[in-house]
Amino acid sequence: MPVPLYRLVGQQHGDHLLTISLPEVDNAIIHNHYAQEDSCCFVFSGPVPNALPLYRLRGTKSGDRFYTLSAQERDAALARGDYVDEGICCYVPASASQSTTALYRLVNAKKGLHFYTTSTVERDEAVSKYGYANEGLCCQVVSKPPDVIPLYRVFQPGSLDHFYTSSITERGGLLTHGYQSEGICCYVYTSASDGVPLFRTYQTGGYNVHFYTIDPTERDNANKLSFGNEGTCCTVAKTGAPDTEPLYRLAFVQCRINGNSPWETVKDFVSTGIWGDCPIPPSPPKITLTASPYGGYAVLGVQQTLSWNVDDCTSACQITLDGAGTGYASAFKVHLDNLPTISSYAMTPADIVNFTLTAANAVGTTHKQAQFAIAPSNASSTTQTLNPYYFAVKALSDLVPQCTWIIQPSDSQAHAQAIVTATYGSGYTVTSISWDDFNNQRGCP
Repeated sequence: MPVPLYRLVGQQHGDHLLTISLPEVDNAIIHNHYAQEDSCCFVFSGPVPNALPLYRLRGTKSGDRFYTLSAQERDAALARGDYVDEGICCYVPASASQSTTALYRLVNAKKGLHFYTTSTVERDEAVSKYGYANEGLCCQVVSKPPDVIPLYRVFQPGSLDHFYTSSITERGGLLTHGYQSEGICCYVYTSASDGVPLFRTYQTGGYNVHFYTIDPTERDNANKLSFGNEGTCCTVAKTGAPDTEPLYRLAFVQCRINGNSPWETVKDFVSTGIWGDCPIPPSPPKITLTASPYGGYAVLGVQQTLSWNVDDCTSACQITLDGAGTGYASAFKVHLDNLPTISSYAMTPADIVNFTLTAANAVGTTHKQAQFAIAPSNASSTTQTLNPYYFAVKALSDLVPQCTWIIQPSDSQAHAQAIVTATYGSGYTVTSISWDDFNNQRGCP
């Protein structure tokens, strides 16, 4: 397939650089002070039947770029020491035909510079106005461009704007204004009749970004949101056309959680519209966890229930429940996994039991804790404050002389005795003691 032969003009020497290499174009513009001109013509990037190599040389003093089909002319220039060899520029048709056109070569003897064009008007103007002499035919080039041409992409870091154009001169100008080359995005049609227009709009109200669409309605909606119409970027295939691939569109979205918050970037979202409501970023699961009755406190022997509801939990979410007892319930442990998002767990605790419900999804992990505990027999609300009571417990048998000091939320010694009896049996004495006795392990019955 024919490829563009790019033409650039040097700001230092006034020489014209012809190349099929886009990286060489970028380097010439960004680092060597060249300005992009229209694509000179179309040529071949490698050997094809009935094609010849076009040699390229560079002037050692003038900076002139010299192109020729003649190996003898090339060698003579090298022998004089005026030029250095830069290899093969491209391949061109070996002879004229209906599908070729002439590439003319001109020379400005005073400046020692050559100029190349397929335009007879440009050729004659160079002779009449700028001191060039016509050297006739340089070579034949492809006259009809291919059915598809490159769509170039450049990027401006300051505004985070990606810009697309099929115009090599427009692209060249952007490289001199802070944009960075990102090469060729894809190929688009040369003829408007082969596809549909890709519209381009531009927004300057603080964003300085471009928006592209094949939908006229979406383009018009963008115009209502301070986007200015920049016409047609290029011609692209209709959706689902054979022998084509999709060009995906994504949006870099910024939004505010509230009117006073700073602008924040919302990452990893594909835009479903233009400048509509900002998508809500994903979040870890949200857990609602309740313990009943009385917020997890209950009279001895009363069943208590832990209930939960987990929101923002997708199919990949994992829910687990872990519980561990203390005091007289220290032997109790439970671990349950693969739990549903809405469920409950019930038990009758003998003492304090601490639970942790964990829910994890791809975004993060959330923990929620609750407690079961024995409360005074007259507990009636979740807001009741339970004061600690201190007890010394001793076996009735003298053969078991050891004493145990415990702290228990209880309303009376009788209640504490009932808790101990329910857990360990009736062979123990429970005596209420002070905090000081408890702290110093005194007051054993």
